[in-house]
Amino acid sequence: WLAFFNNFAFWTLLGPTVAEAGFAALLGPVLRRFLQEKAPWRPFAVGAVWAVDEFLRTNGFLGFPWGLAPYPFHGWLWFIQIIDLTGLSFIAFLVTAWNAWIADWFEAGWARTKRVLAPGITLLGMTAVVAVYGFWRLAEPRPSDRHVARLALVQQDSNPWDSEGPWPSAADKDSLKQSVDLSLKALQKGRIDMVVWSETSIRGPLQFSRPFYNYYPEGASLFHVIRDHSAYWLFGNPYAQSPEGSDEGWVNATVLMNPETHIVDYYGKIQQVPFAEHIPLWNFPPVRAFFKTVVGLEGSWSLGRKITVFHIPLHQSRERLDFSTPICFEDAFPWLTREMVARGANVLINLTDDSWSQRPSSEAQHEVAARFRTIEDRVYLVRSTNSGVTEVVDPWGETVAGPLPYYTQGSLLGIPYAKNLVQPGVLVANLPVFKHHPPTFYVRFGDWLDMVFILLLVLRLSLDLVFQRRNELLPLDLNS
Repeated sequence: WLAFFNNFAFWTLLGPTVAEAGFAALLGPVLRRFLQEKAPWRPFAVGAVWAVDEFLRTNGFLGFPWGLAPYPFHGWLWFIQIIDLTGLSFIAFLVTAWNAWIADWFEAGWARTKRVLAPGITLLGMTAVVAVYGFWRLAEPRPSDRHVARLALVQQDSNPWDSEGPWPSAADKDSLKQSVDLSLKALQKGRIDMVVWSETSIRGPLQFSRPFYNYYPEGASLFHVIRDHSAYWLFGNPYAQSPEGSDEGWVNATVLMNPETHIVDYYGKIQQVPFAEHIPLWNFPPVRAFFKTVVGLEGSWSLGRKITVFHIPLHQSRERLDFSTPICFEDAFPWLTREMVARGANVLINLTDDSWSQRPSSEAQHEVAARFRTIEDRVYLVRSTNSGVTEVVDPWGETVAGPLPYYTQGSLLGIPYAKNLVQPGVLVANLPVFKHHPPTFYVRFGDWLDMVFILLLVLRLSLDLVFQRRNELLPLDLNS
């Protein structure tokens, strides 16, 4: 589905391919070294190497957190609760170590000695501990619904990339009308604390386009609808971080607006798609000329400059909702959501546009990657998308509201397939609001387990070099 990334498909395919090849080139020799080891601890070394590789290739500017070893186990909730202590790396370690041990078992044949049996028993013990911890966490009482935030999640039937040409195009106006109509449908169902639209749901900057939104859509303009109700509104919208500066710092953002149509605050996307959303050194003329003439990019988003924790009051209580808004695939990056929660967010609200992918597999893979954040950080995850998956996931990784349908199923020669990807709808969800709880071990200490793995692997490889050097020098010492 990366091939459908509009005019940037070549780069979105080439970038991850080159990056993955680079990490594989680093992984190969190290993995080979430990696979050659004939020792009881070999499965654990292989698991640690794999976990470190996944950690390295999912962080930084080129980070790509897809296809990780823990993802197939997203439905085994008892198995993944441990990540609020360890992060994803322990699951990657354990799964890979089991695979390495099974390979050892078959390799040993009937001569299964203590070298093979001992690590298997150890892995069984580790898995038992994981299971006990997991079932204990799943048995915890759920948050009280005494105080709830009532959210309206709008899933419009439109692809922002179809809105070509100068803003506002006919497609822009149609999309805006549909989003307003869906919002009104939710507002008619009773009290709503906040209406949430998806990433880049409107192209026209709310900062500078107030006259337009005062009159469009005709008959029920966006700003009139906002003023007629007491809800806050959260939009995916371009935002100028330095409107008075020479570089305005346009960023892919979420914008919070109060019932008086005043912008309360914004968050600019920090972890952007490399060489598609953000291009390093864009202001350097040769770089800009290359991407304009060769790639066809007309501009580059600036990077977001701050992590924002938004606050809105609730209608029927004295509580407030404290939340942060990872944008698009930012909810797949543990380091970023962990920082948001560490700064006070009790809820993560993800605004996403995956419609460009044209494949339900893209939406499903994105949702699976995001689901792990709820357990790591022990917070609710709200996903508001224009093409799926729109839902609410609780701090134990269970879906408690939604998902909205995001494709219709067709059939070709008896084989089912996704016929229409985007489906309009609105999900009204009651989100329990609870006071700040102690941060999880993972929120407090981050990727500590990866640091331990890296330290142990570097120590072992350093000892290899020392022994190798010693063996090379030993014959010279004997001759002397």
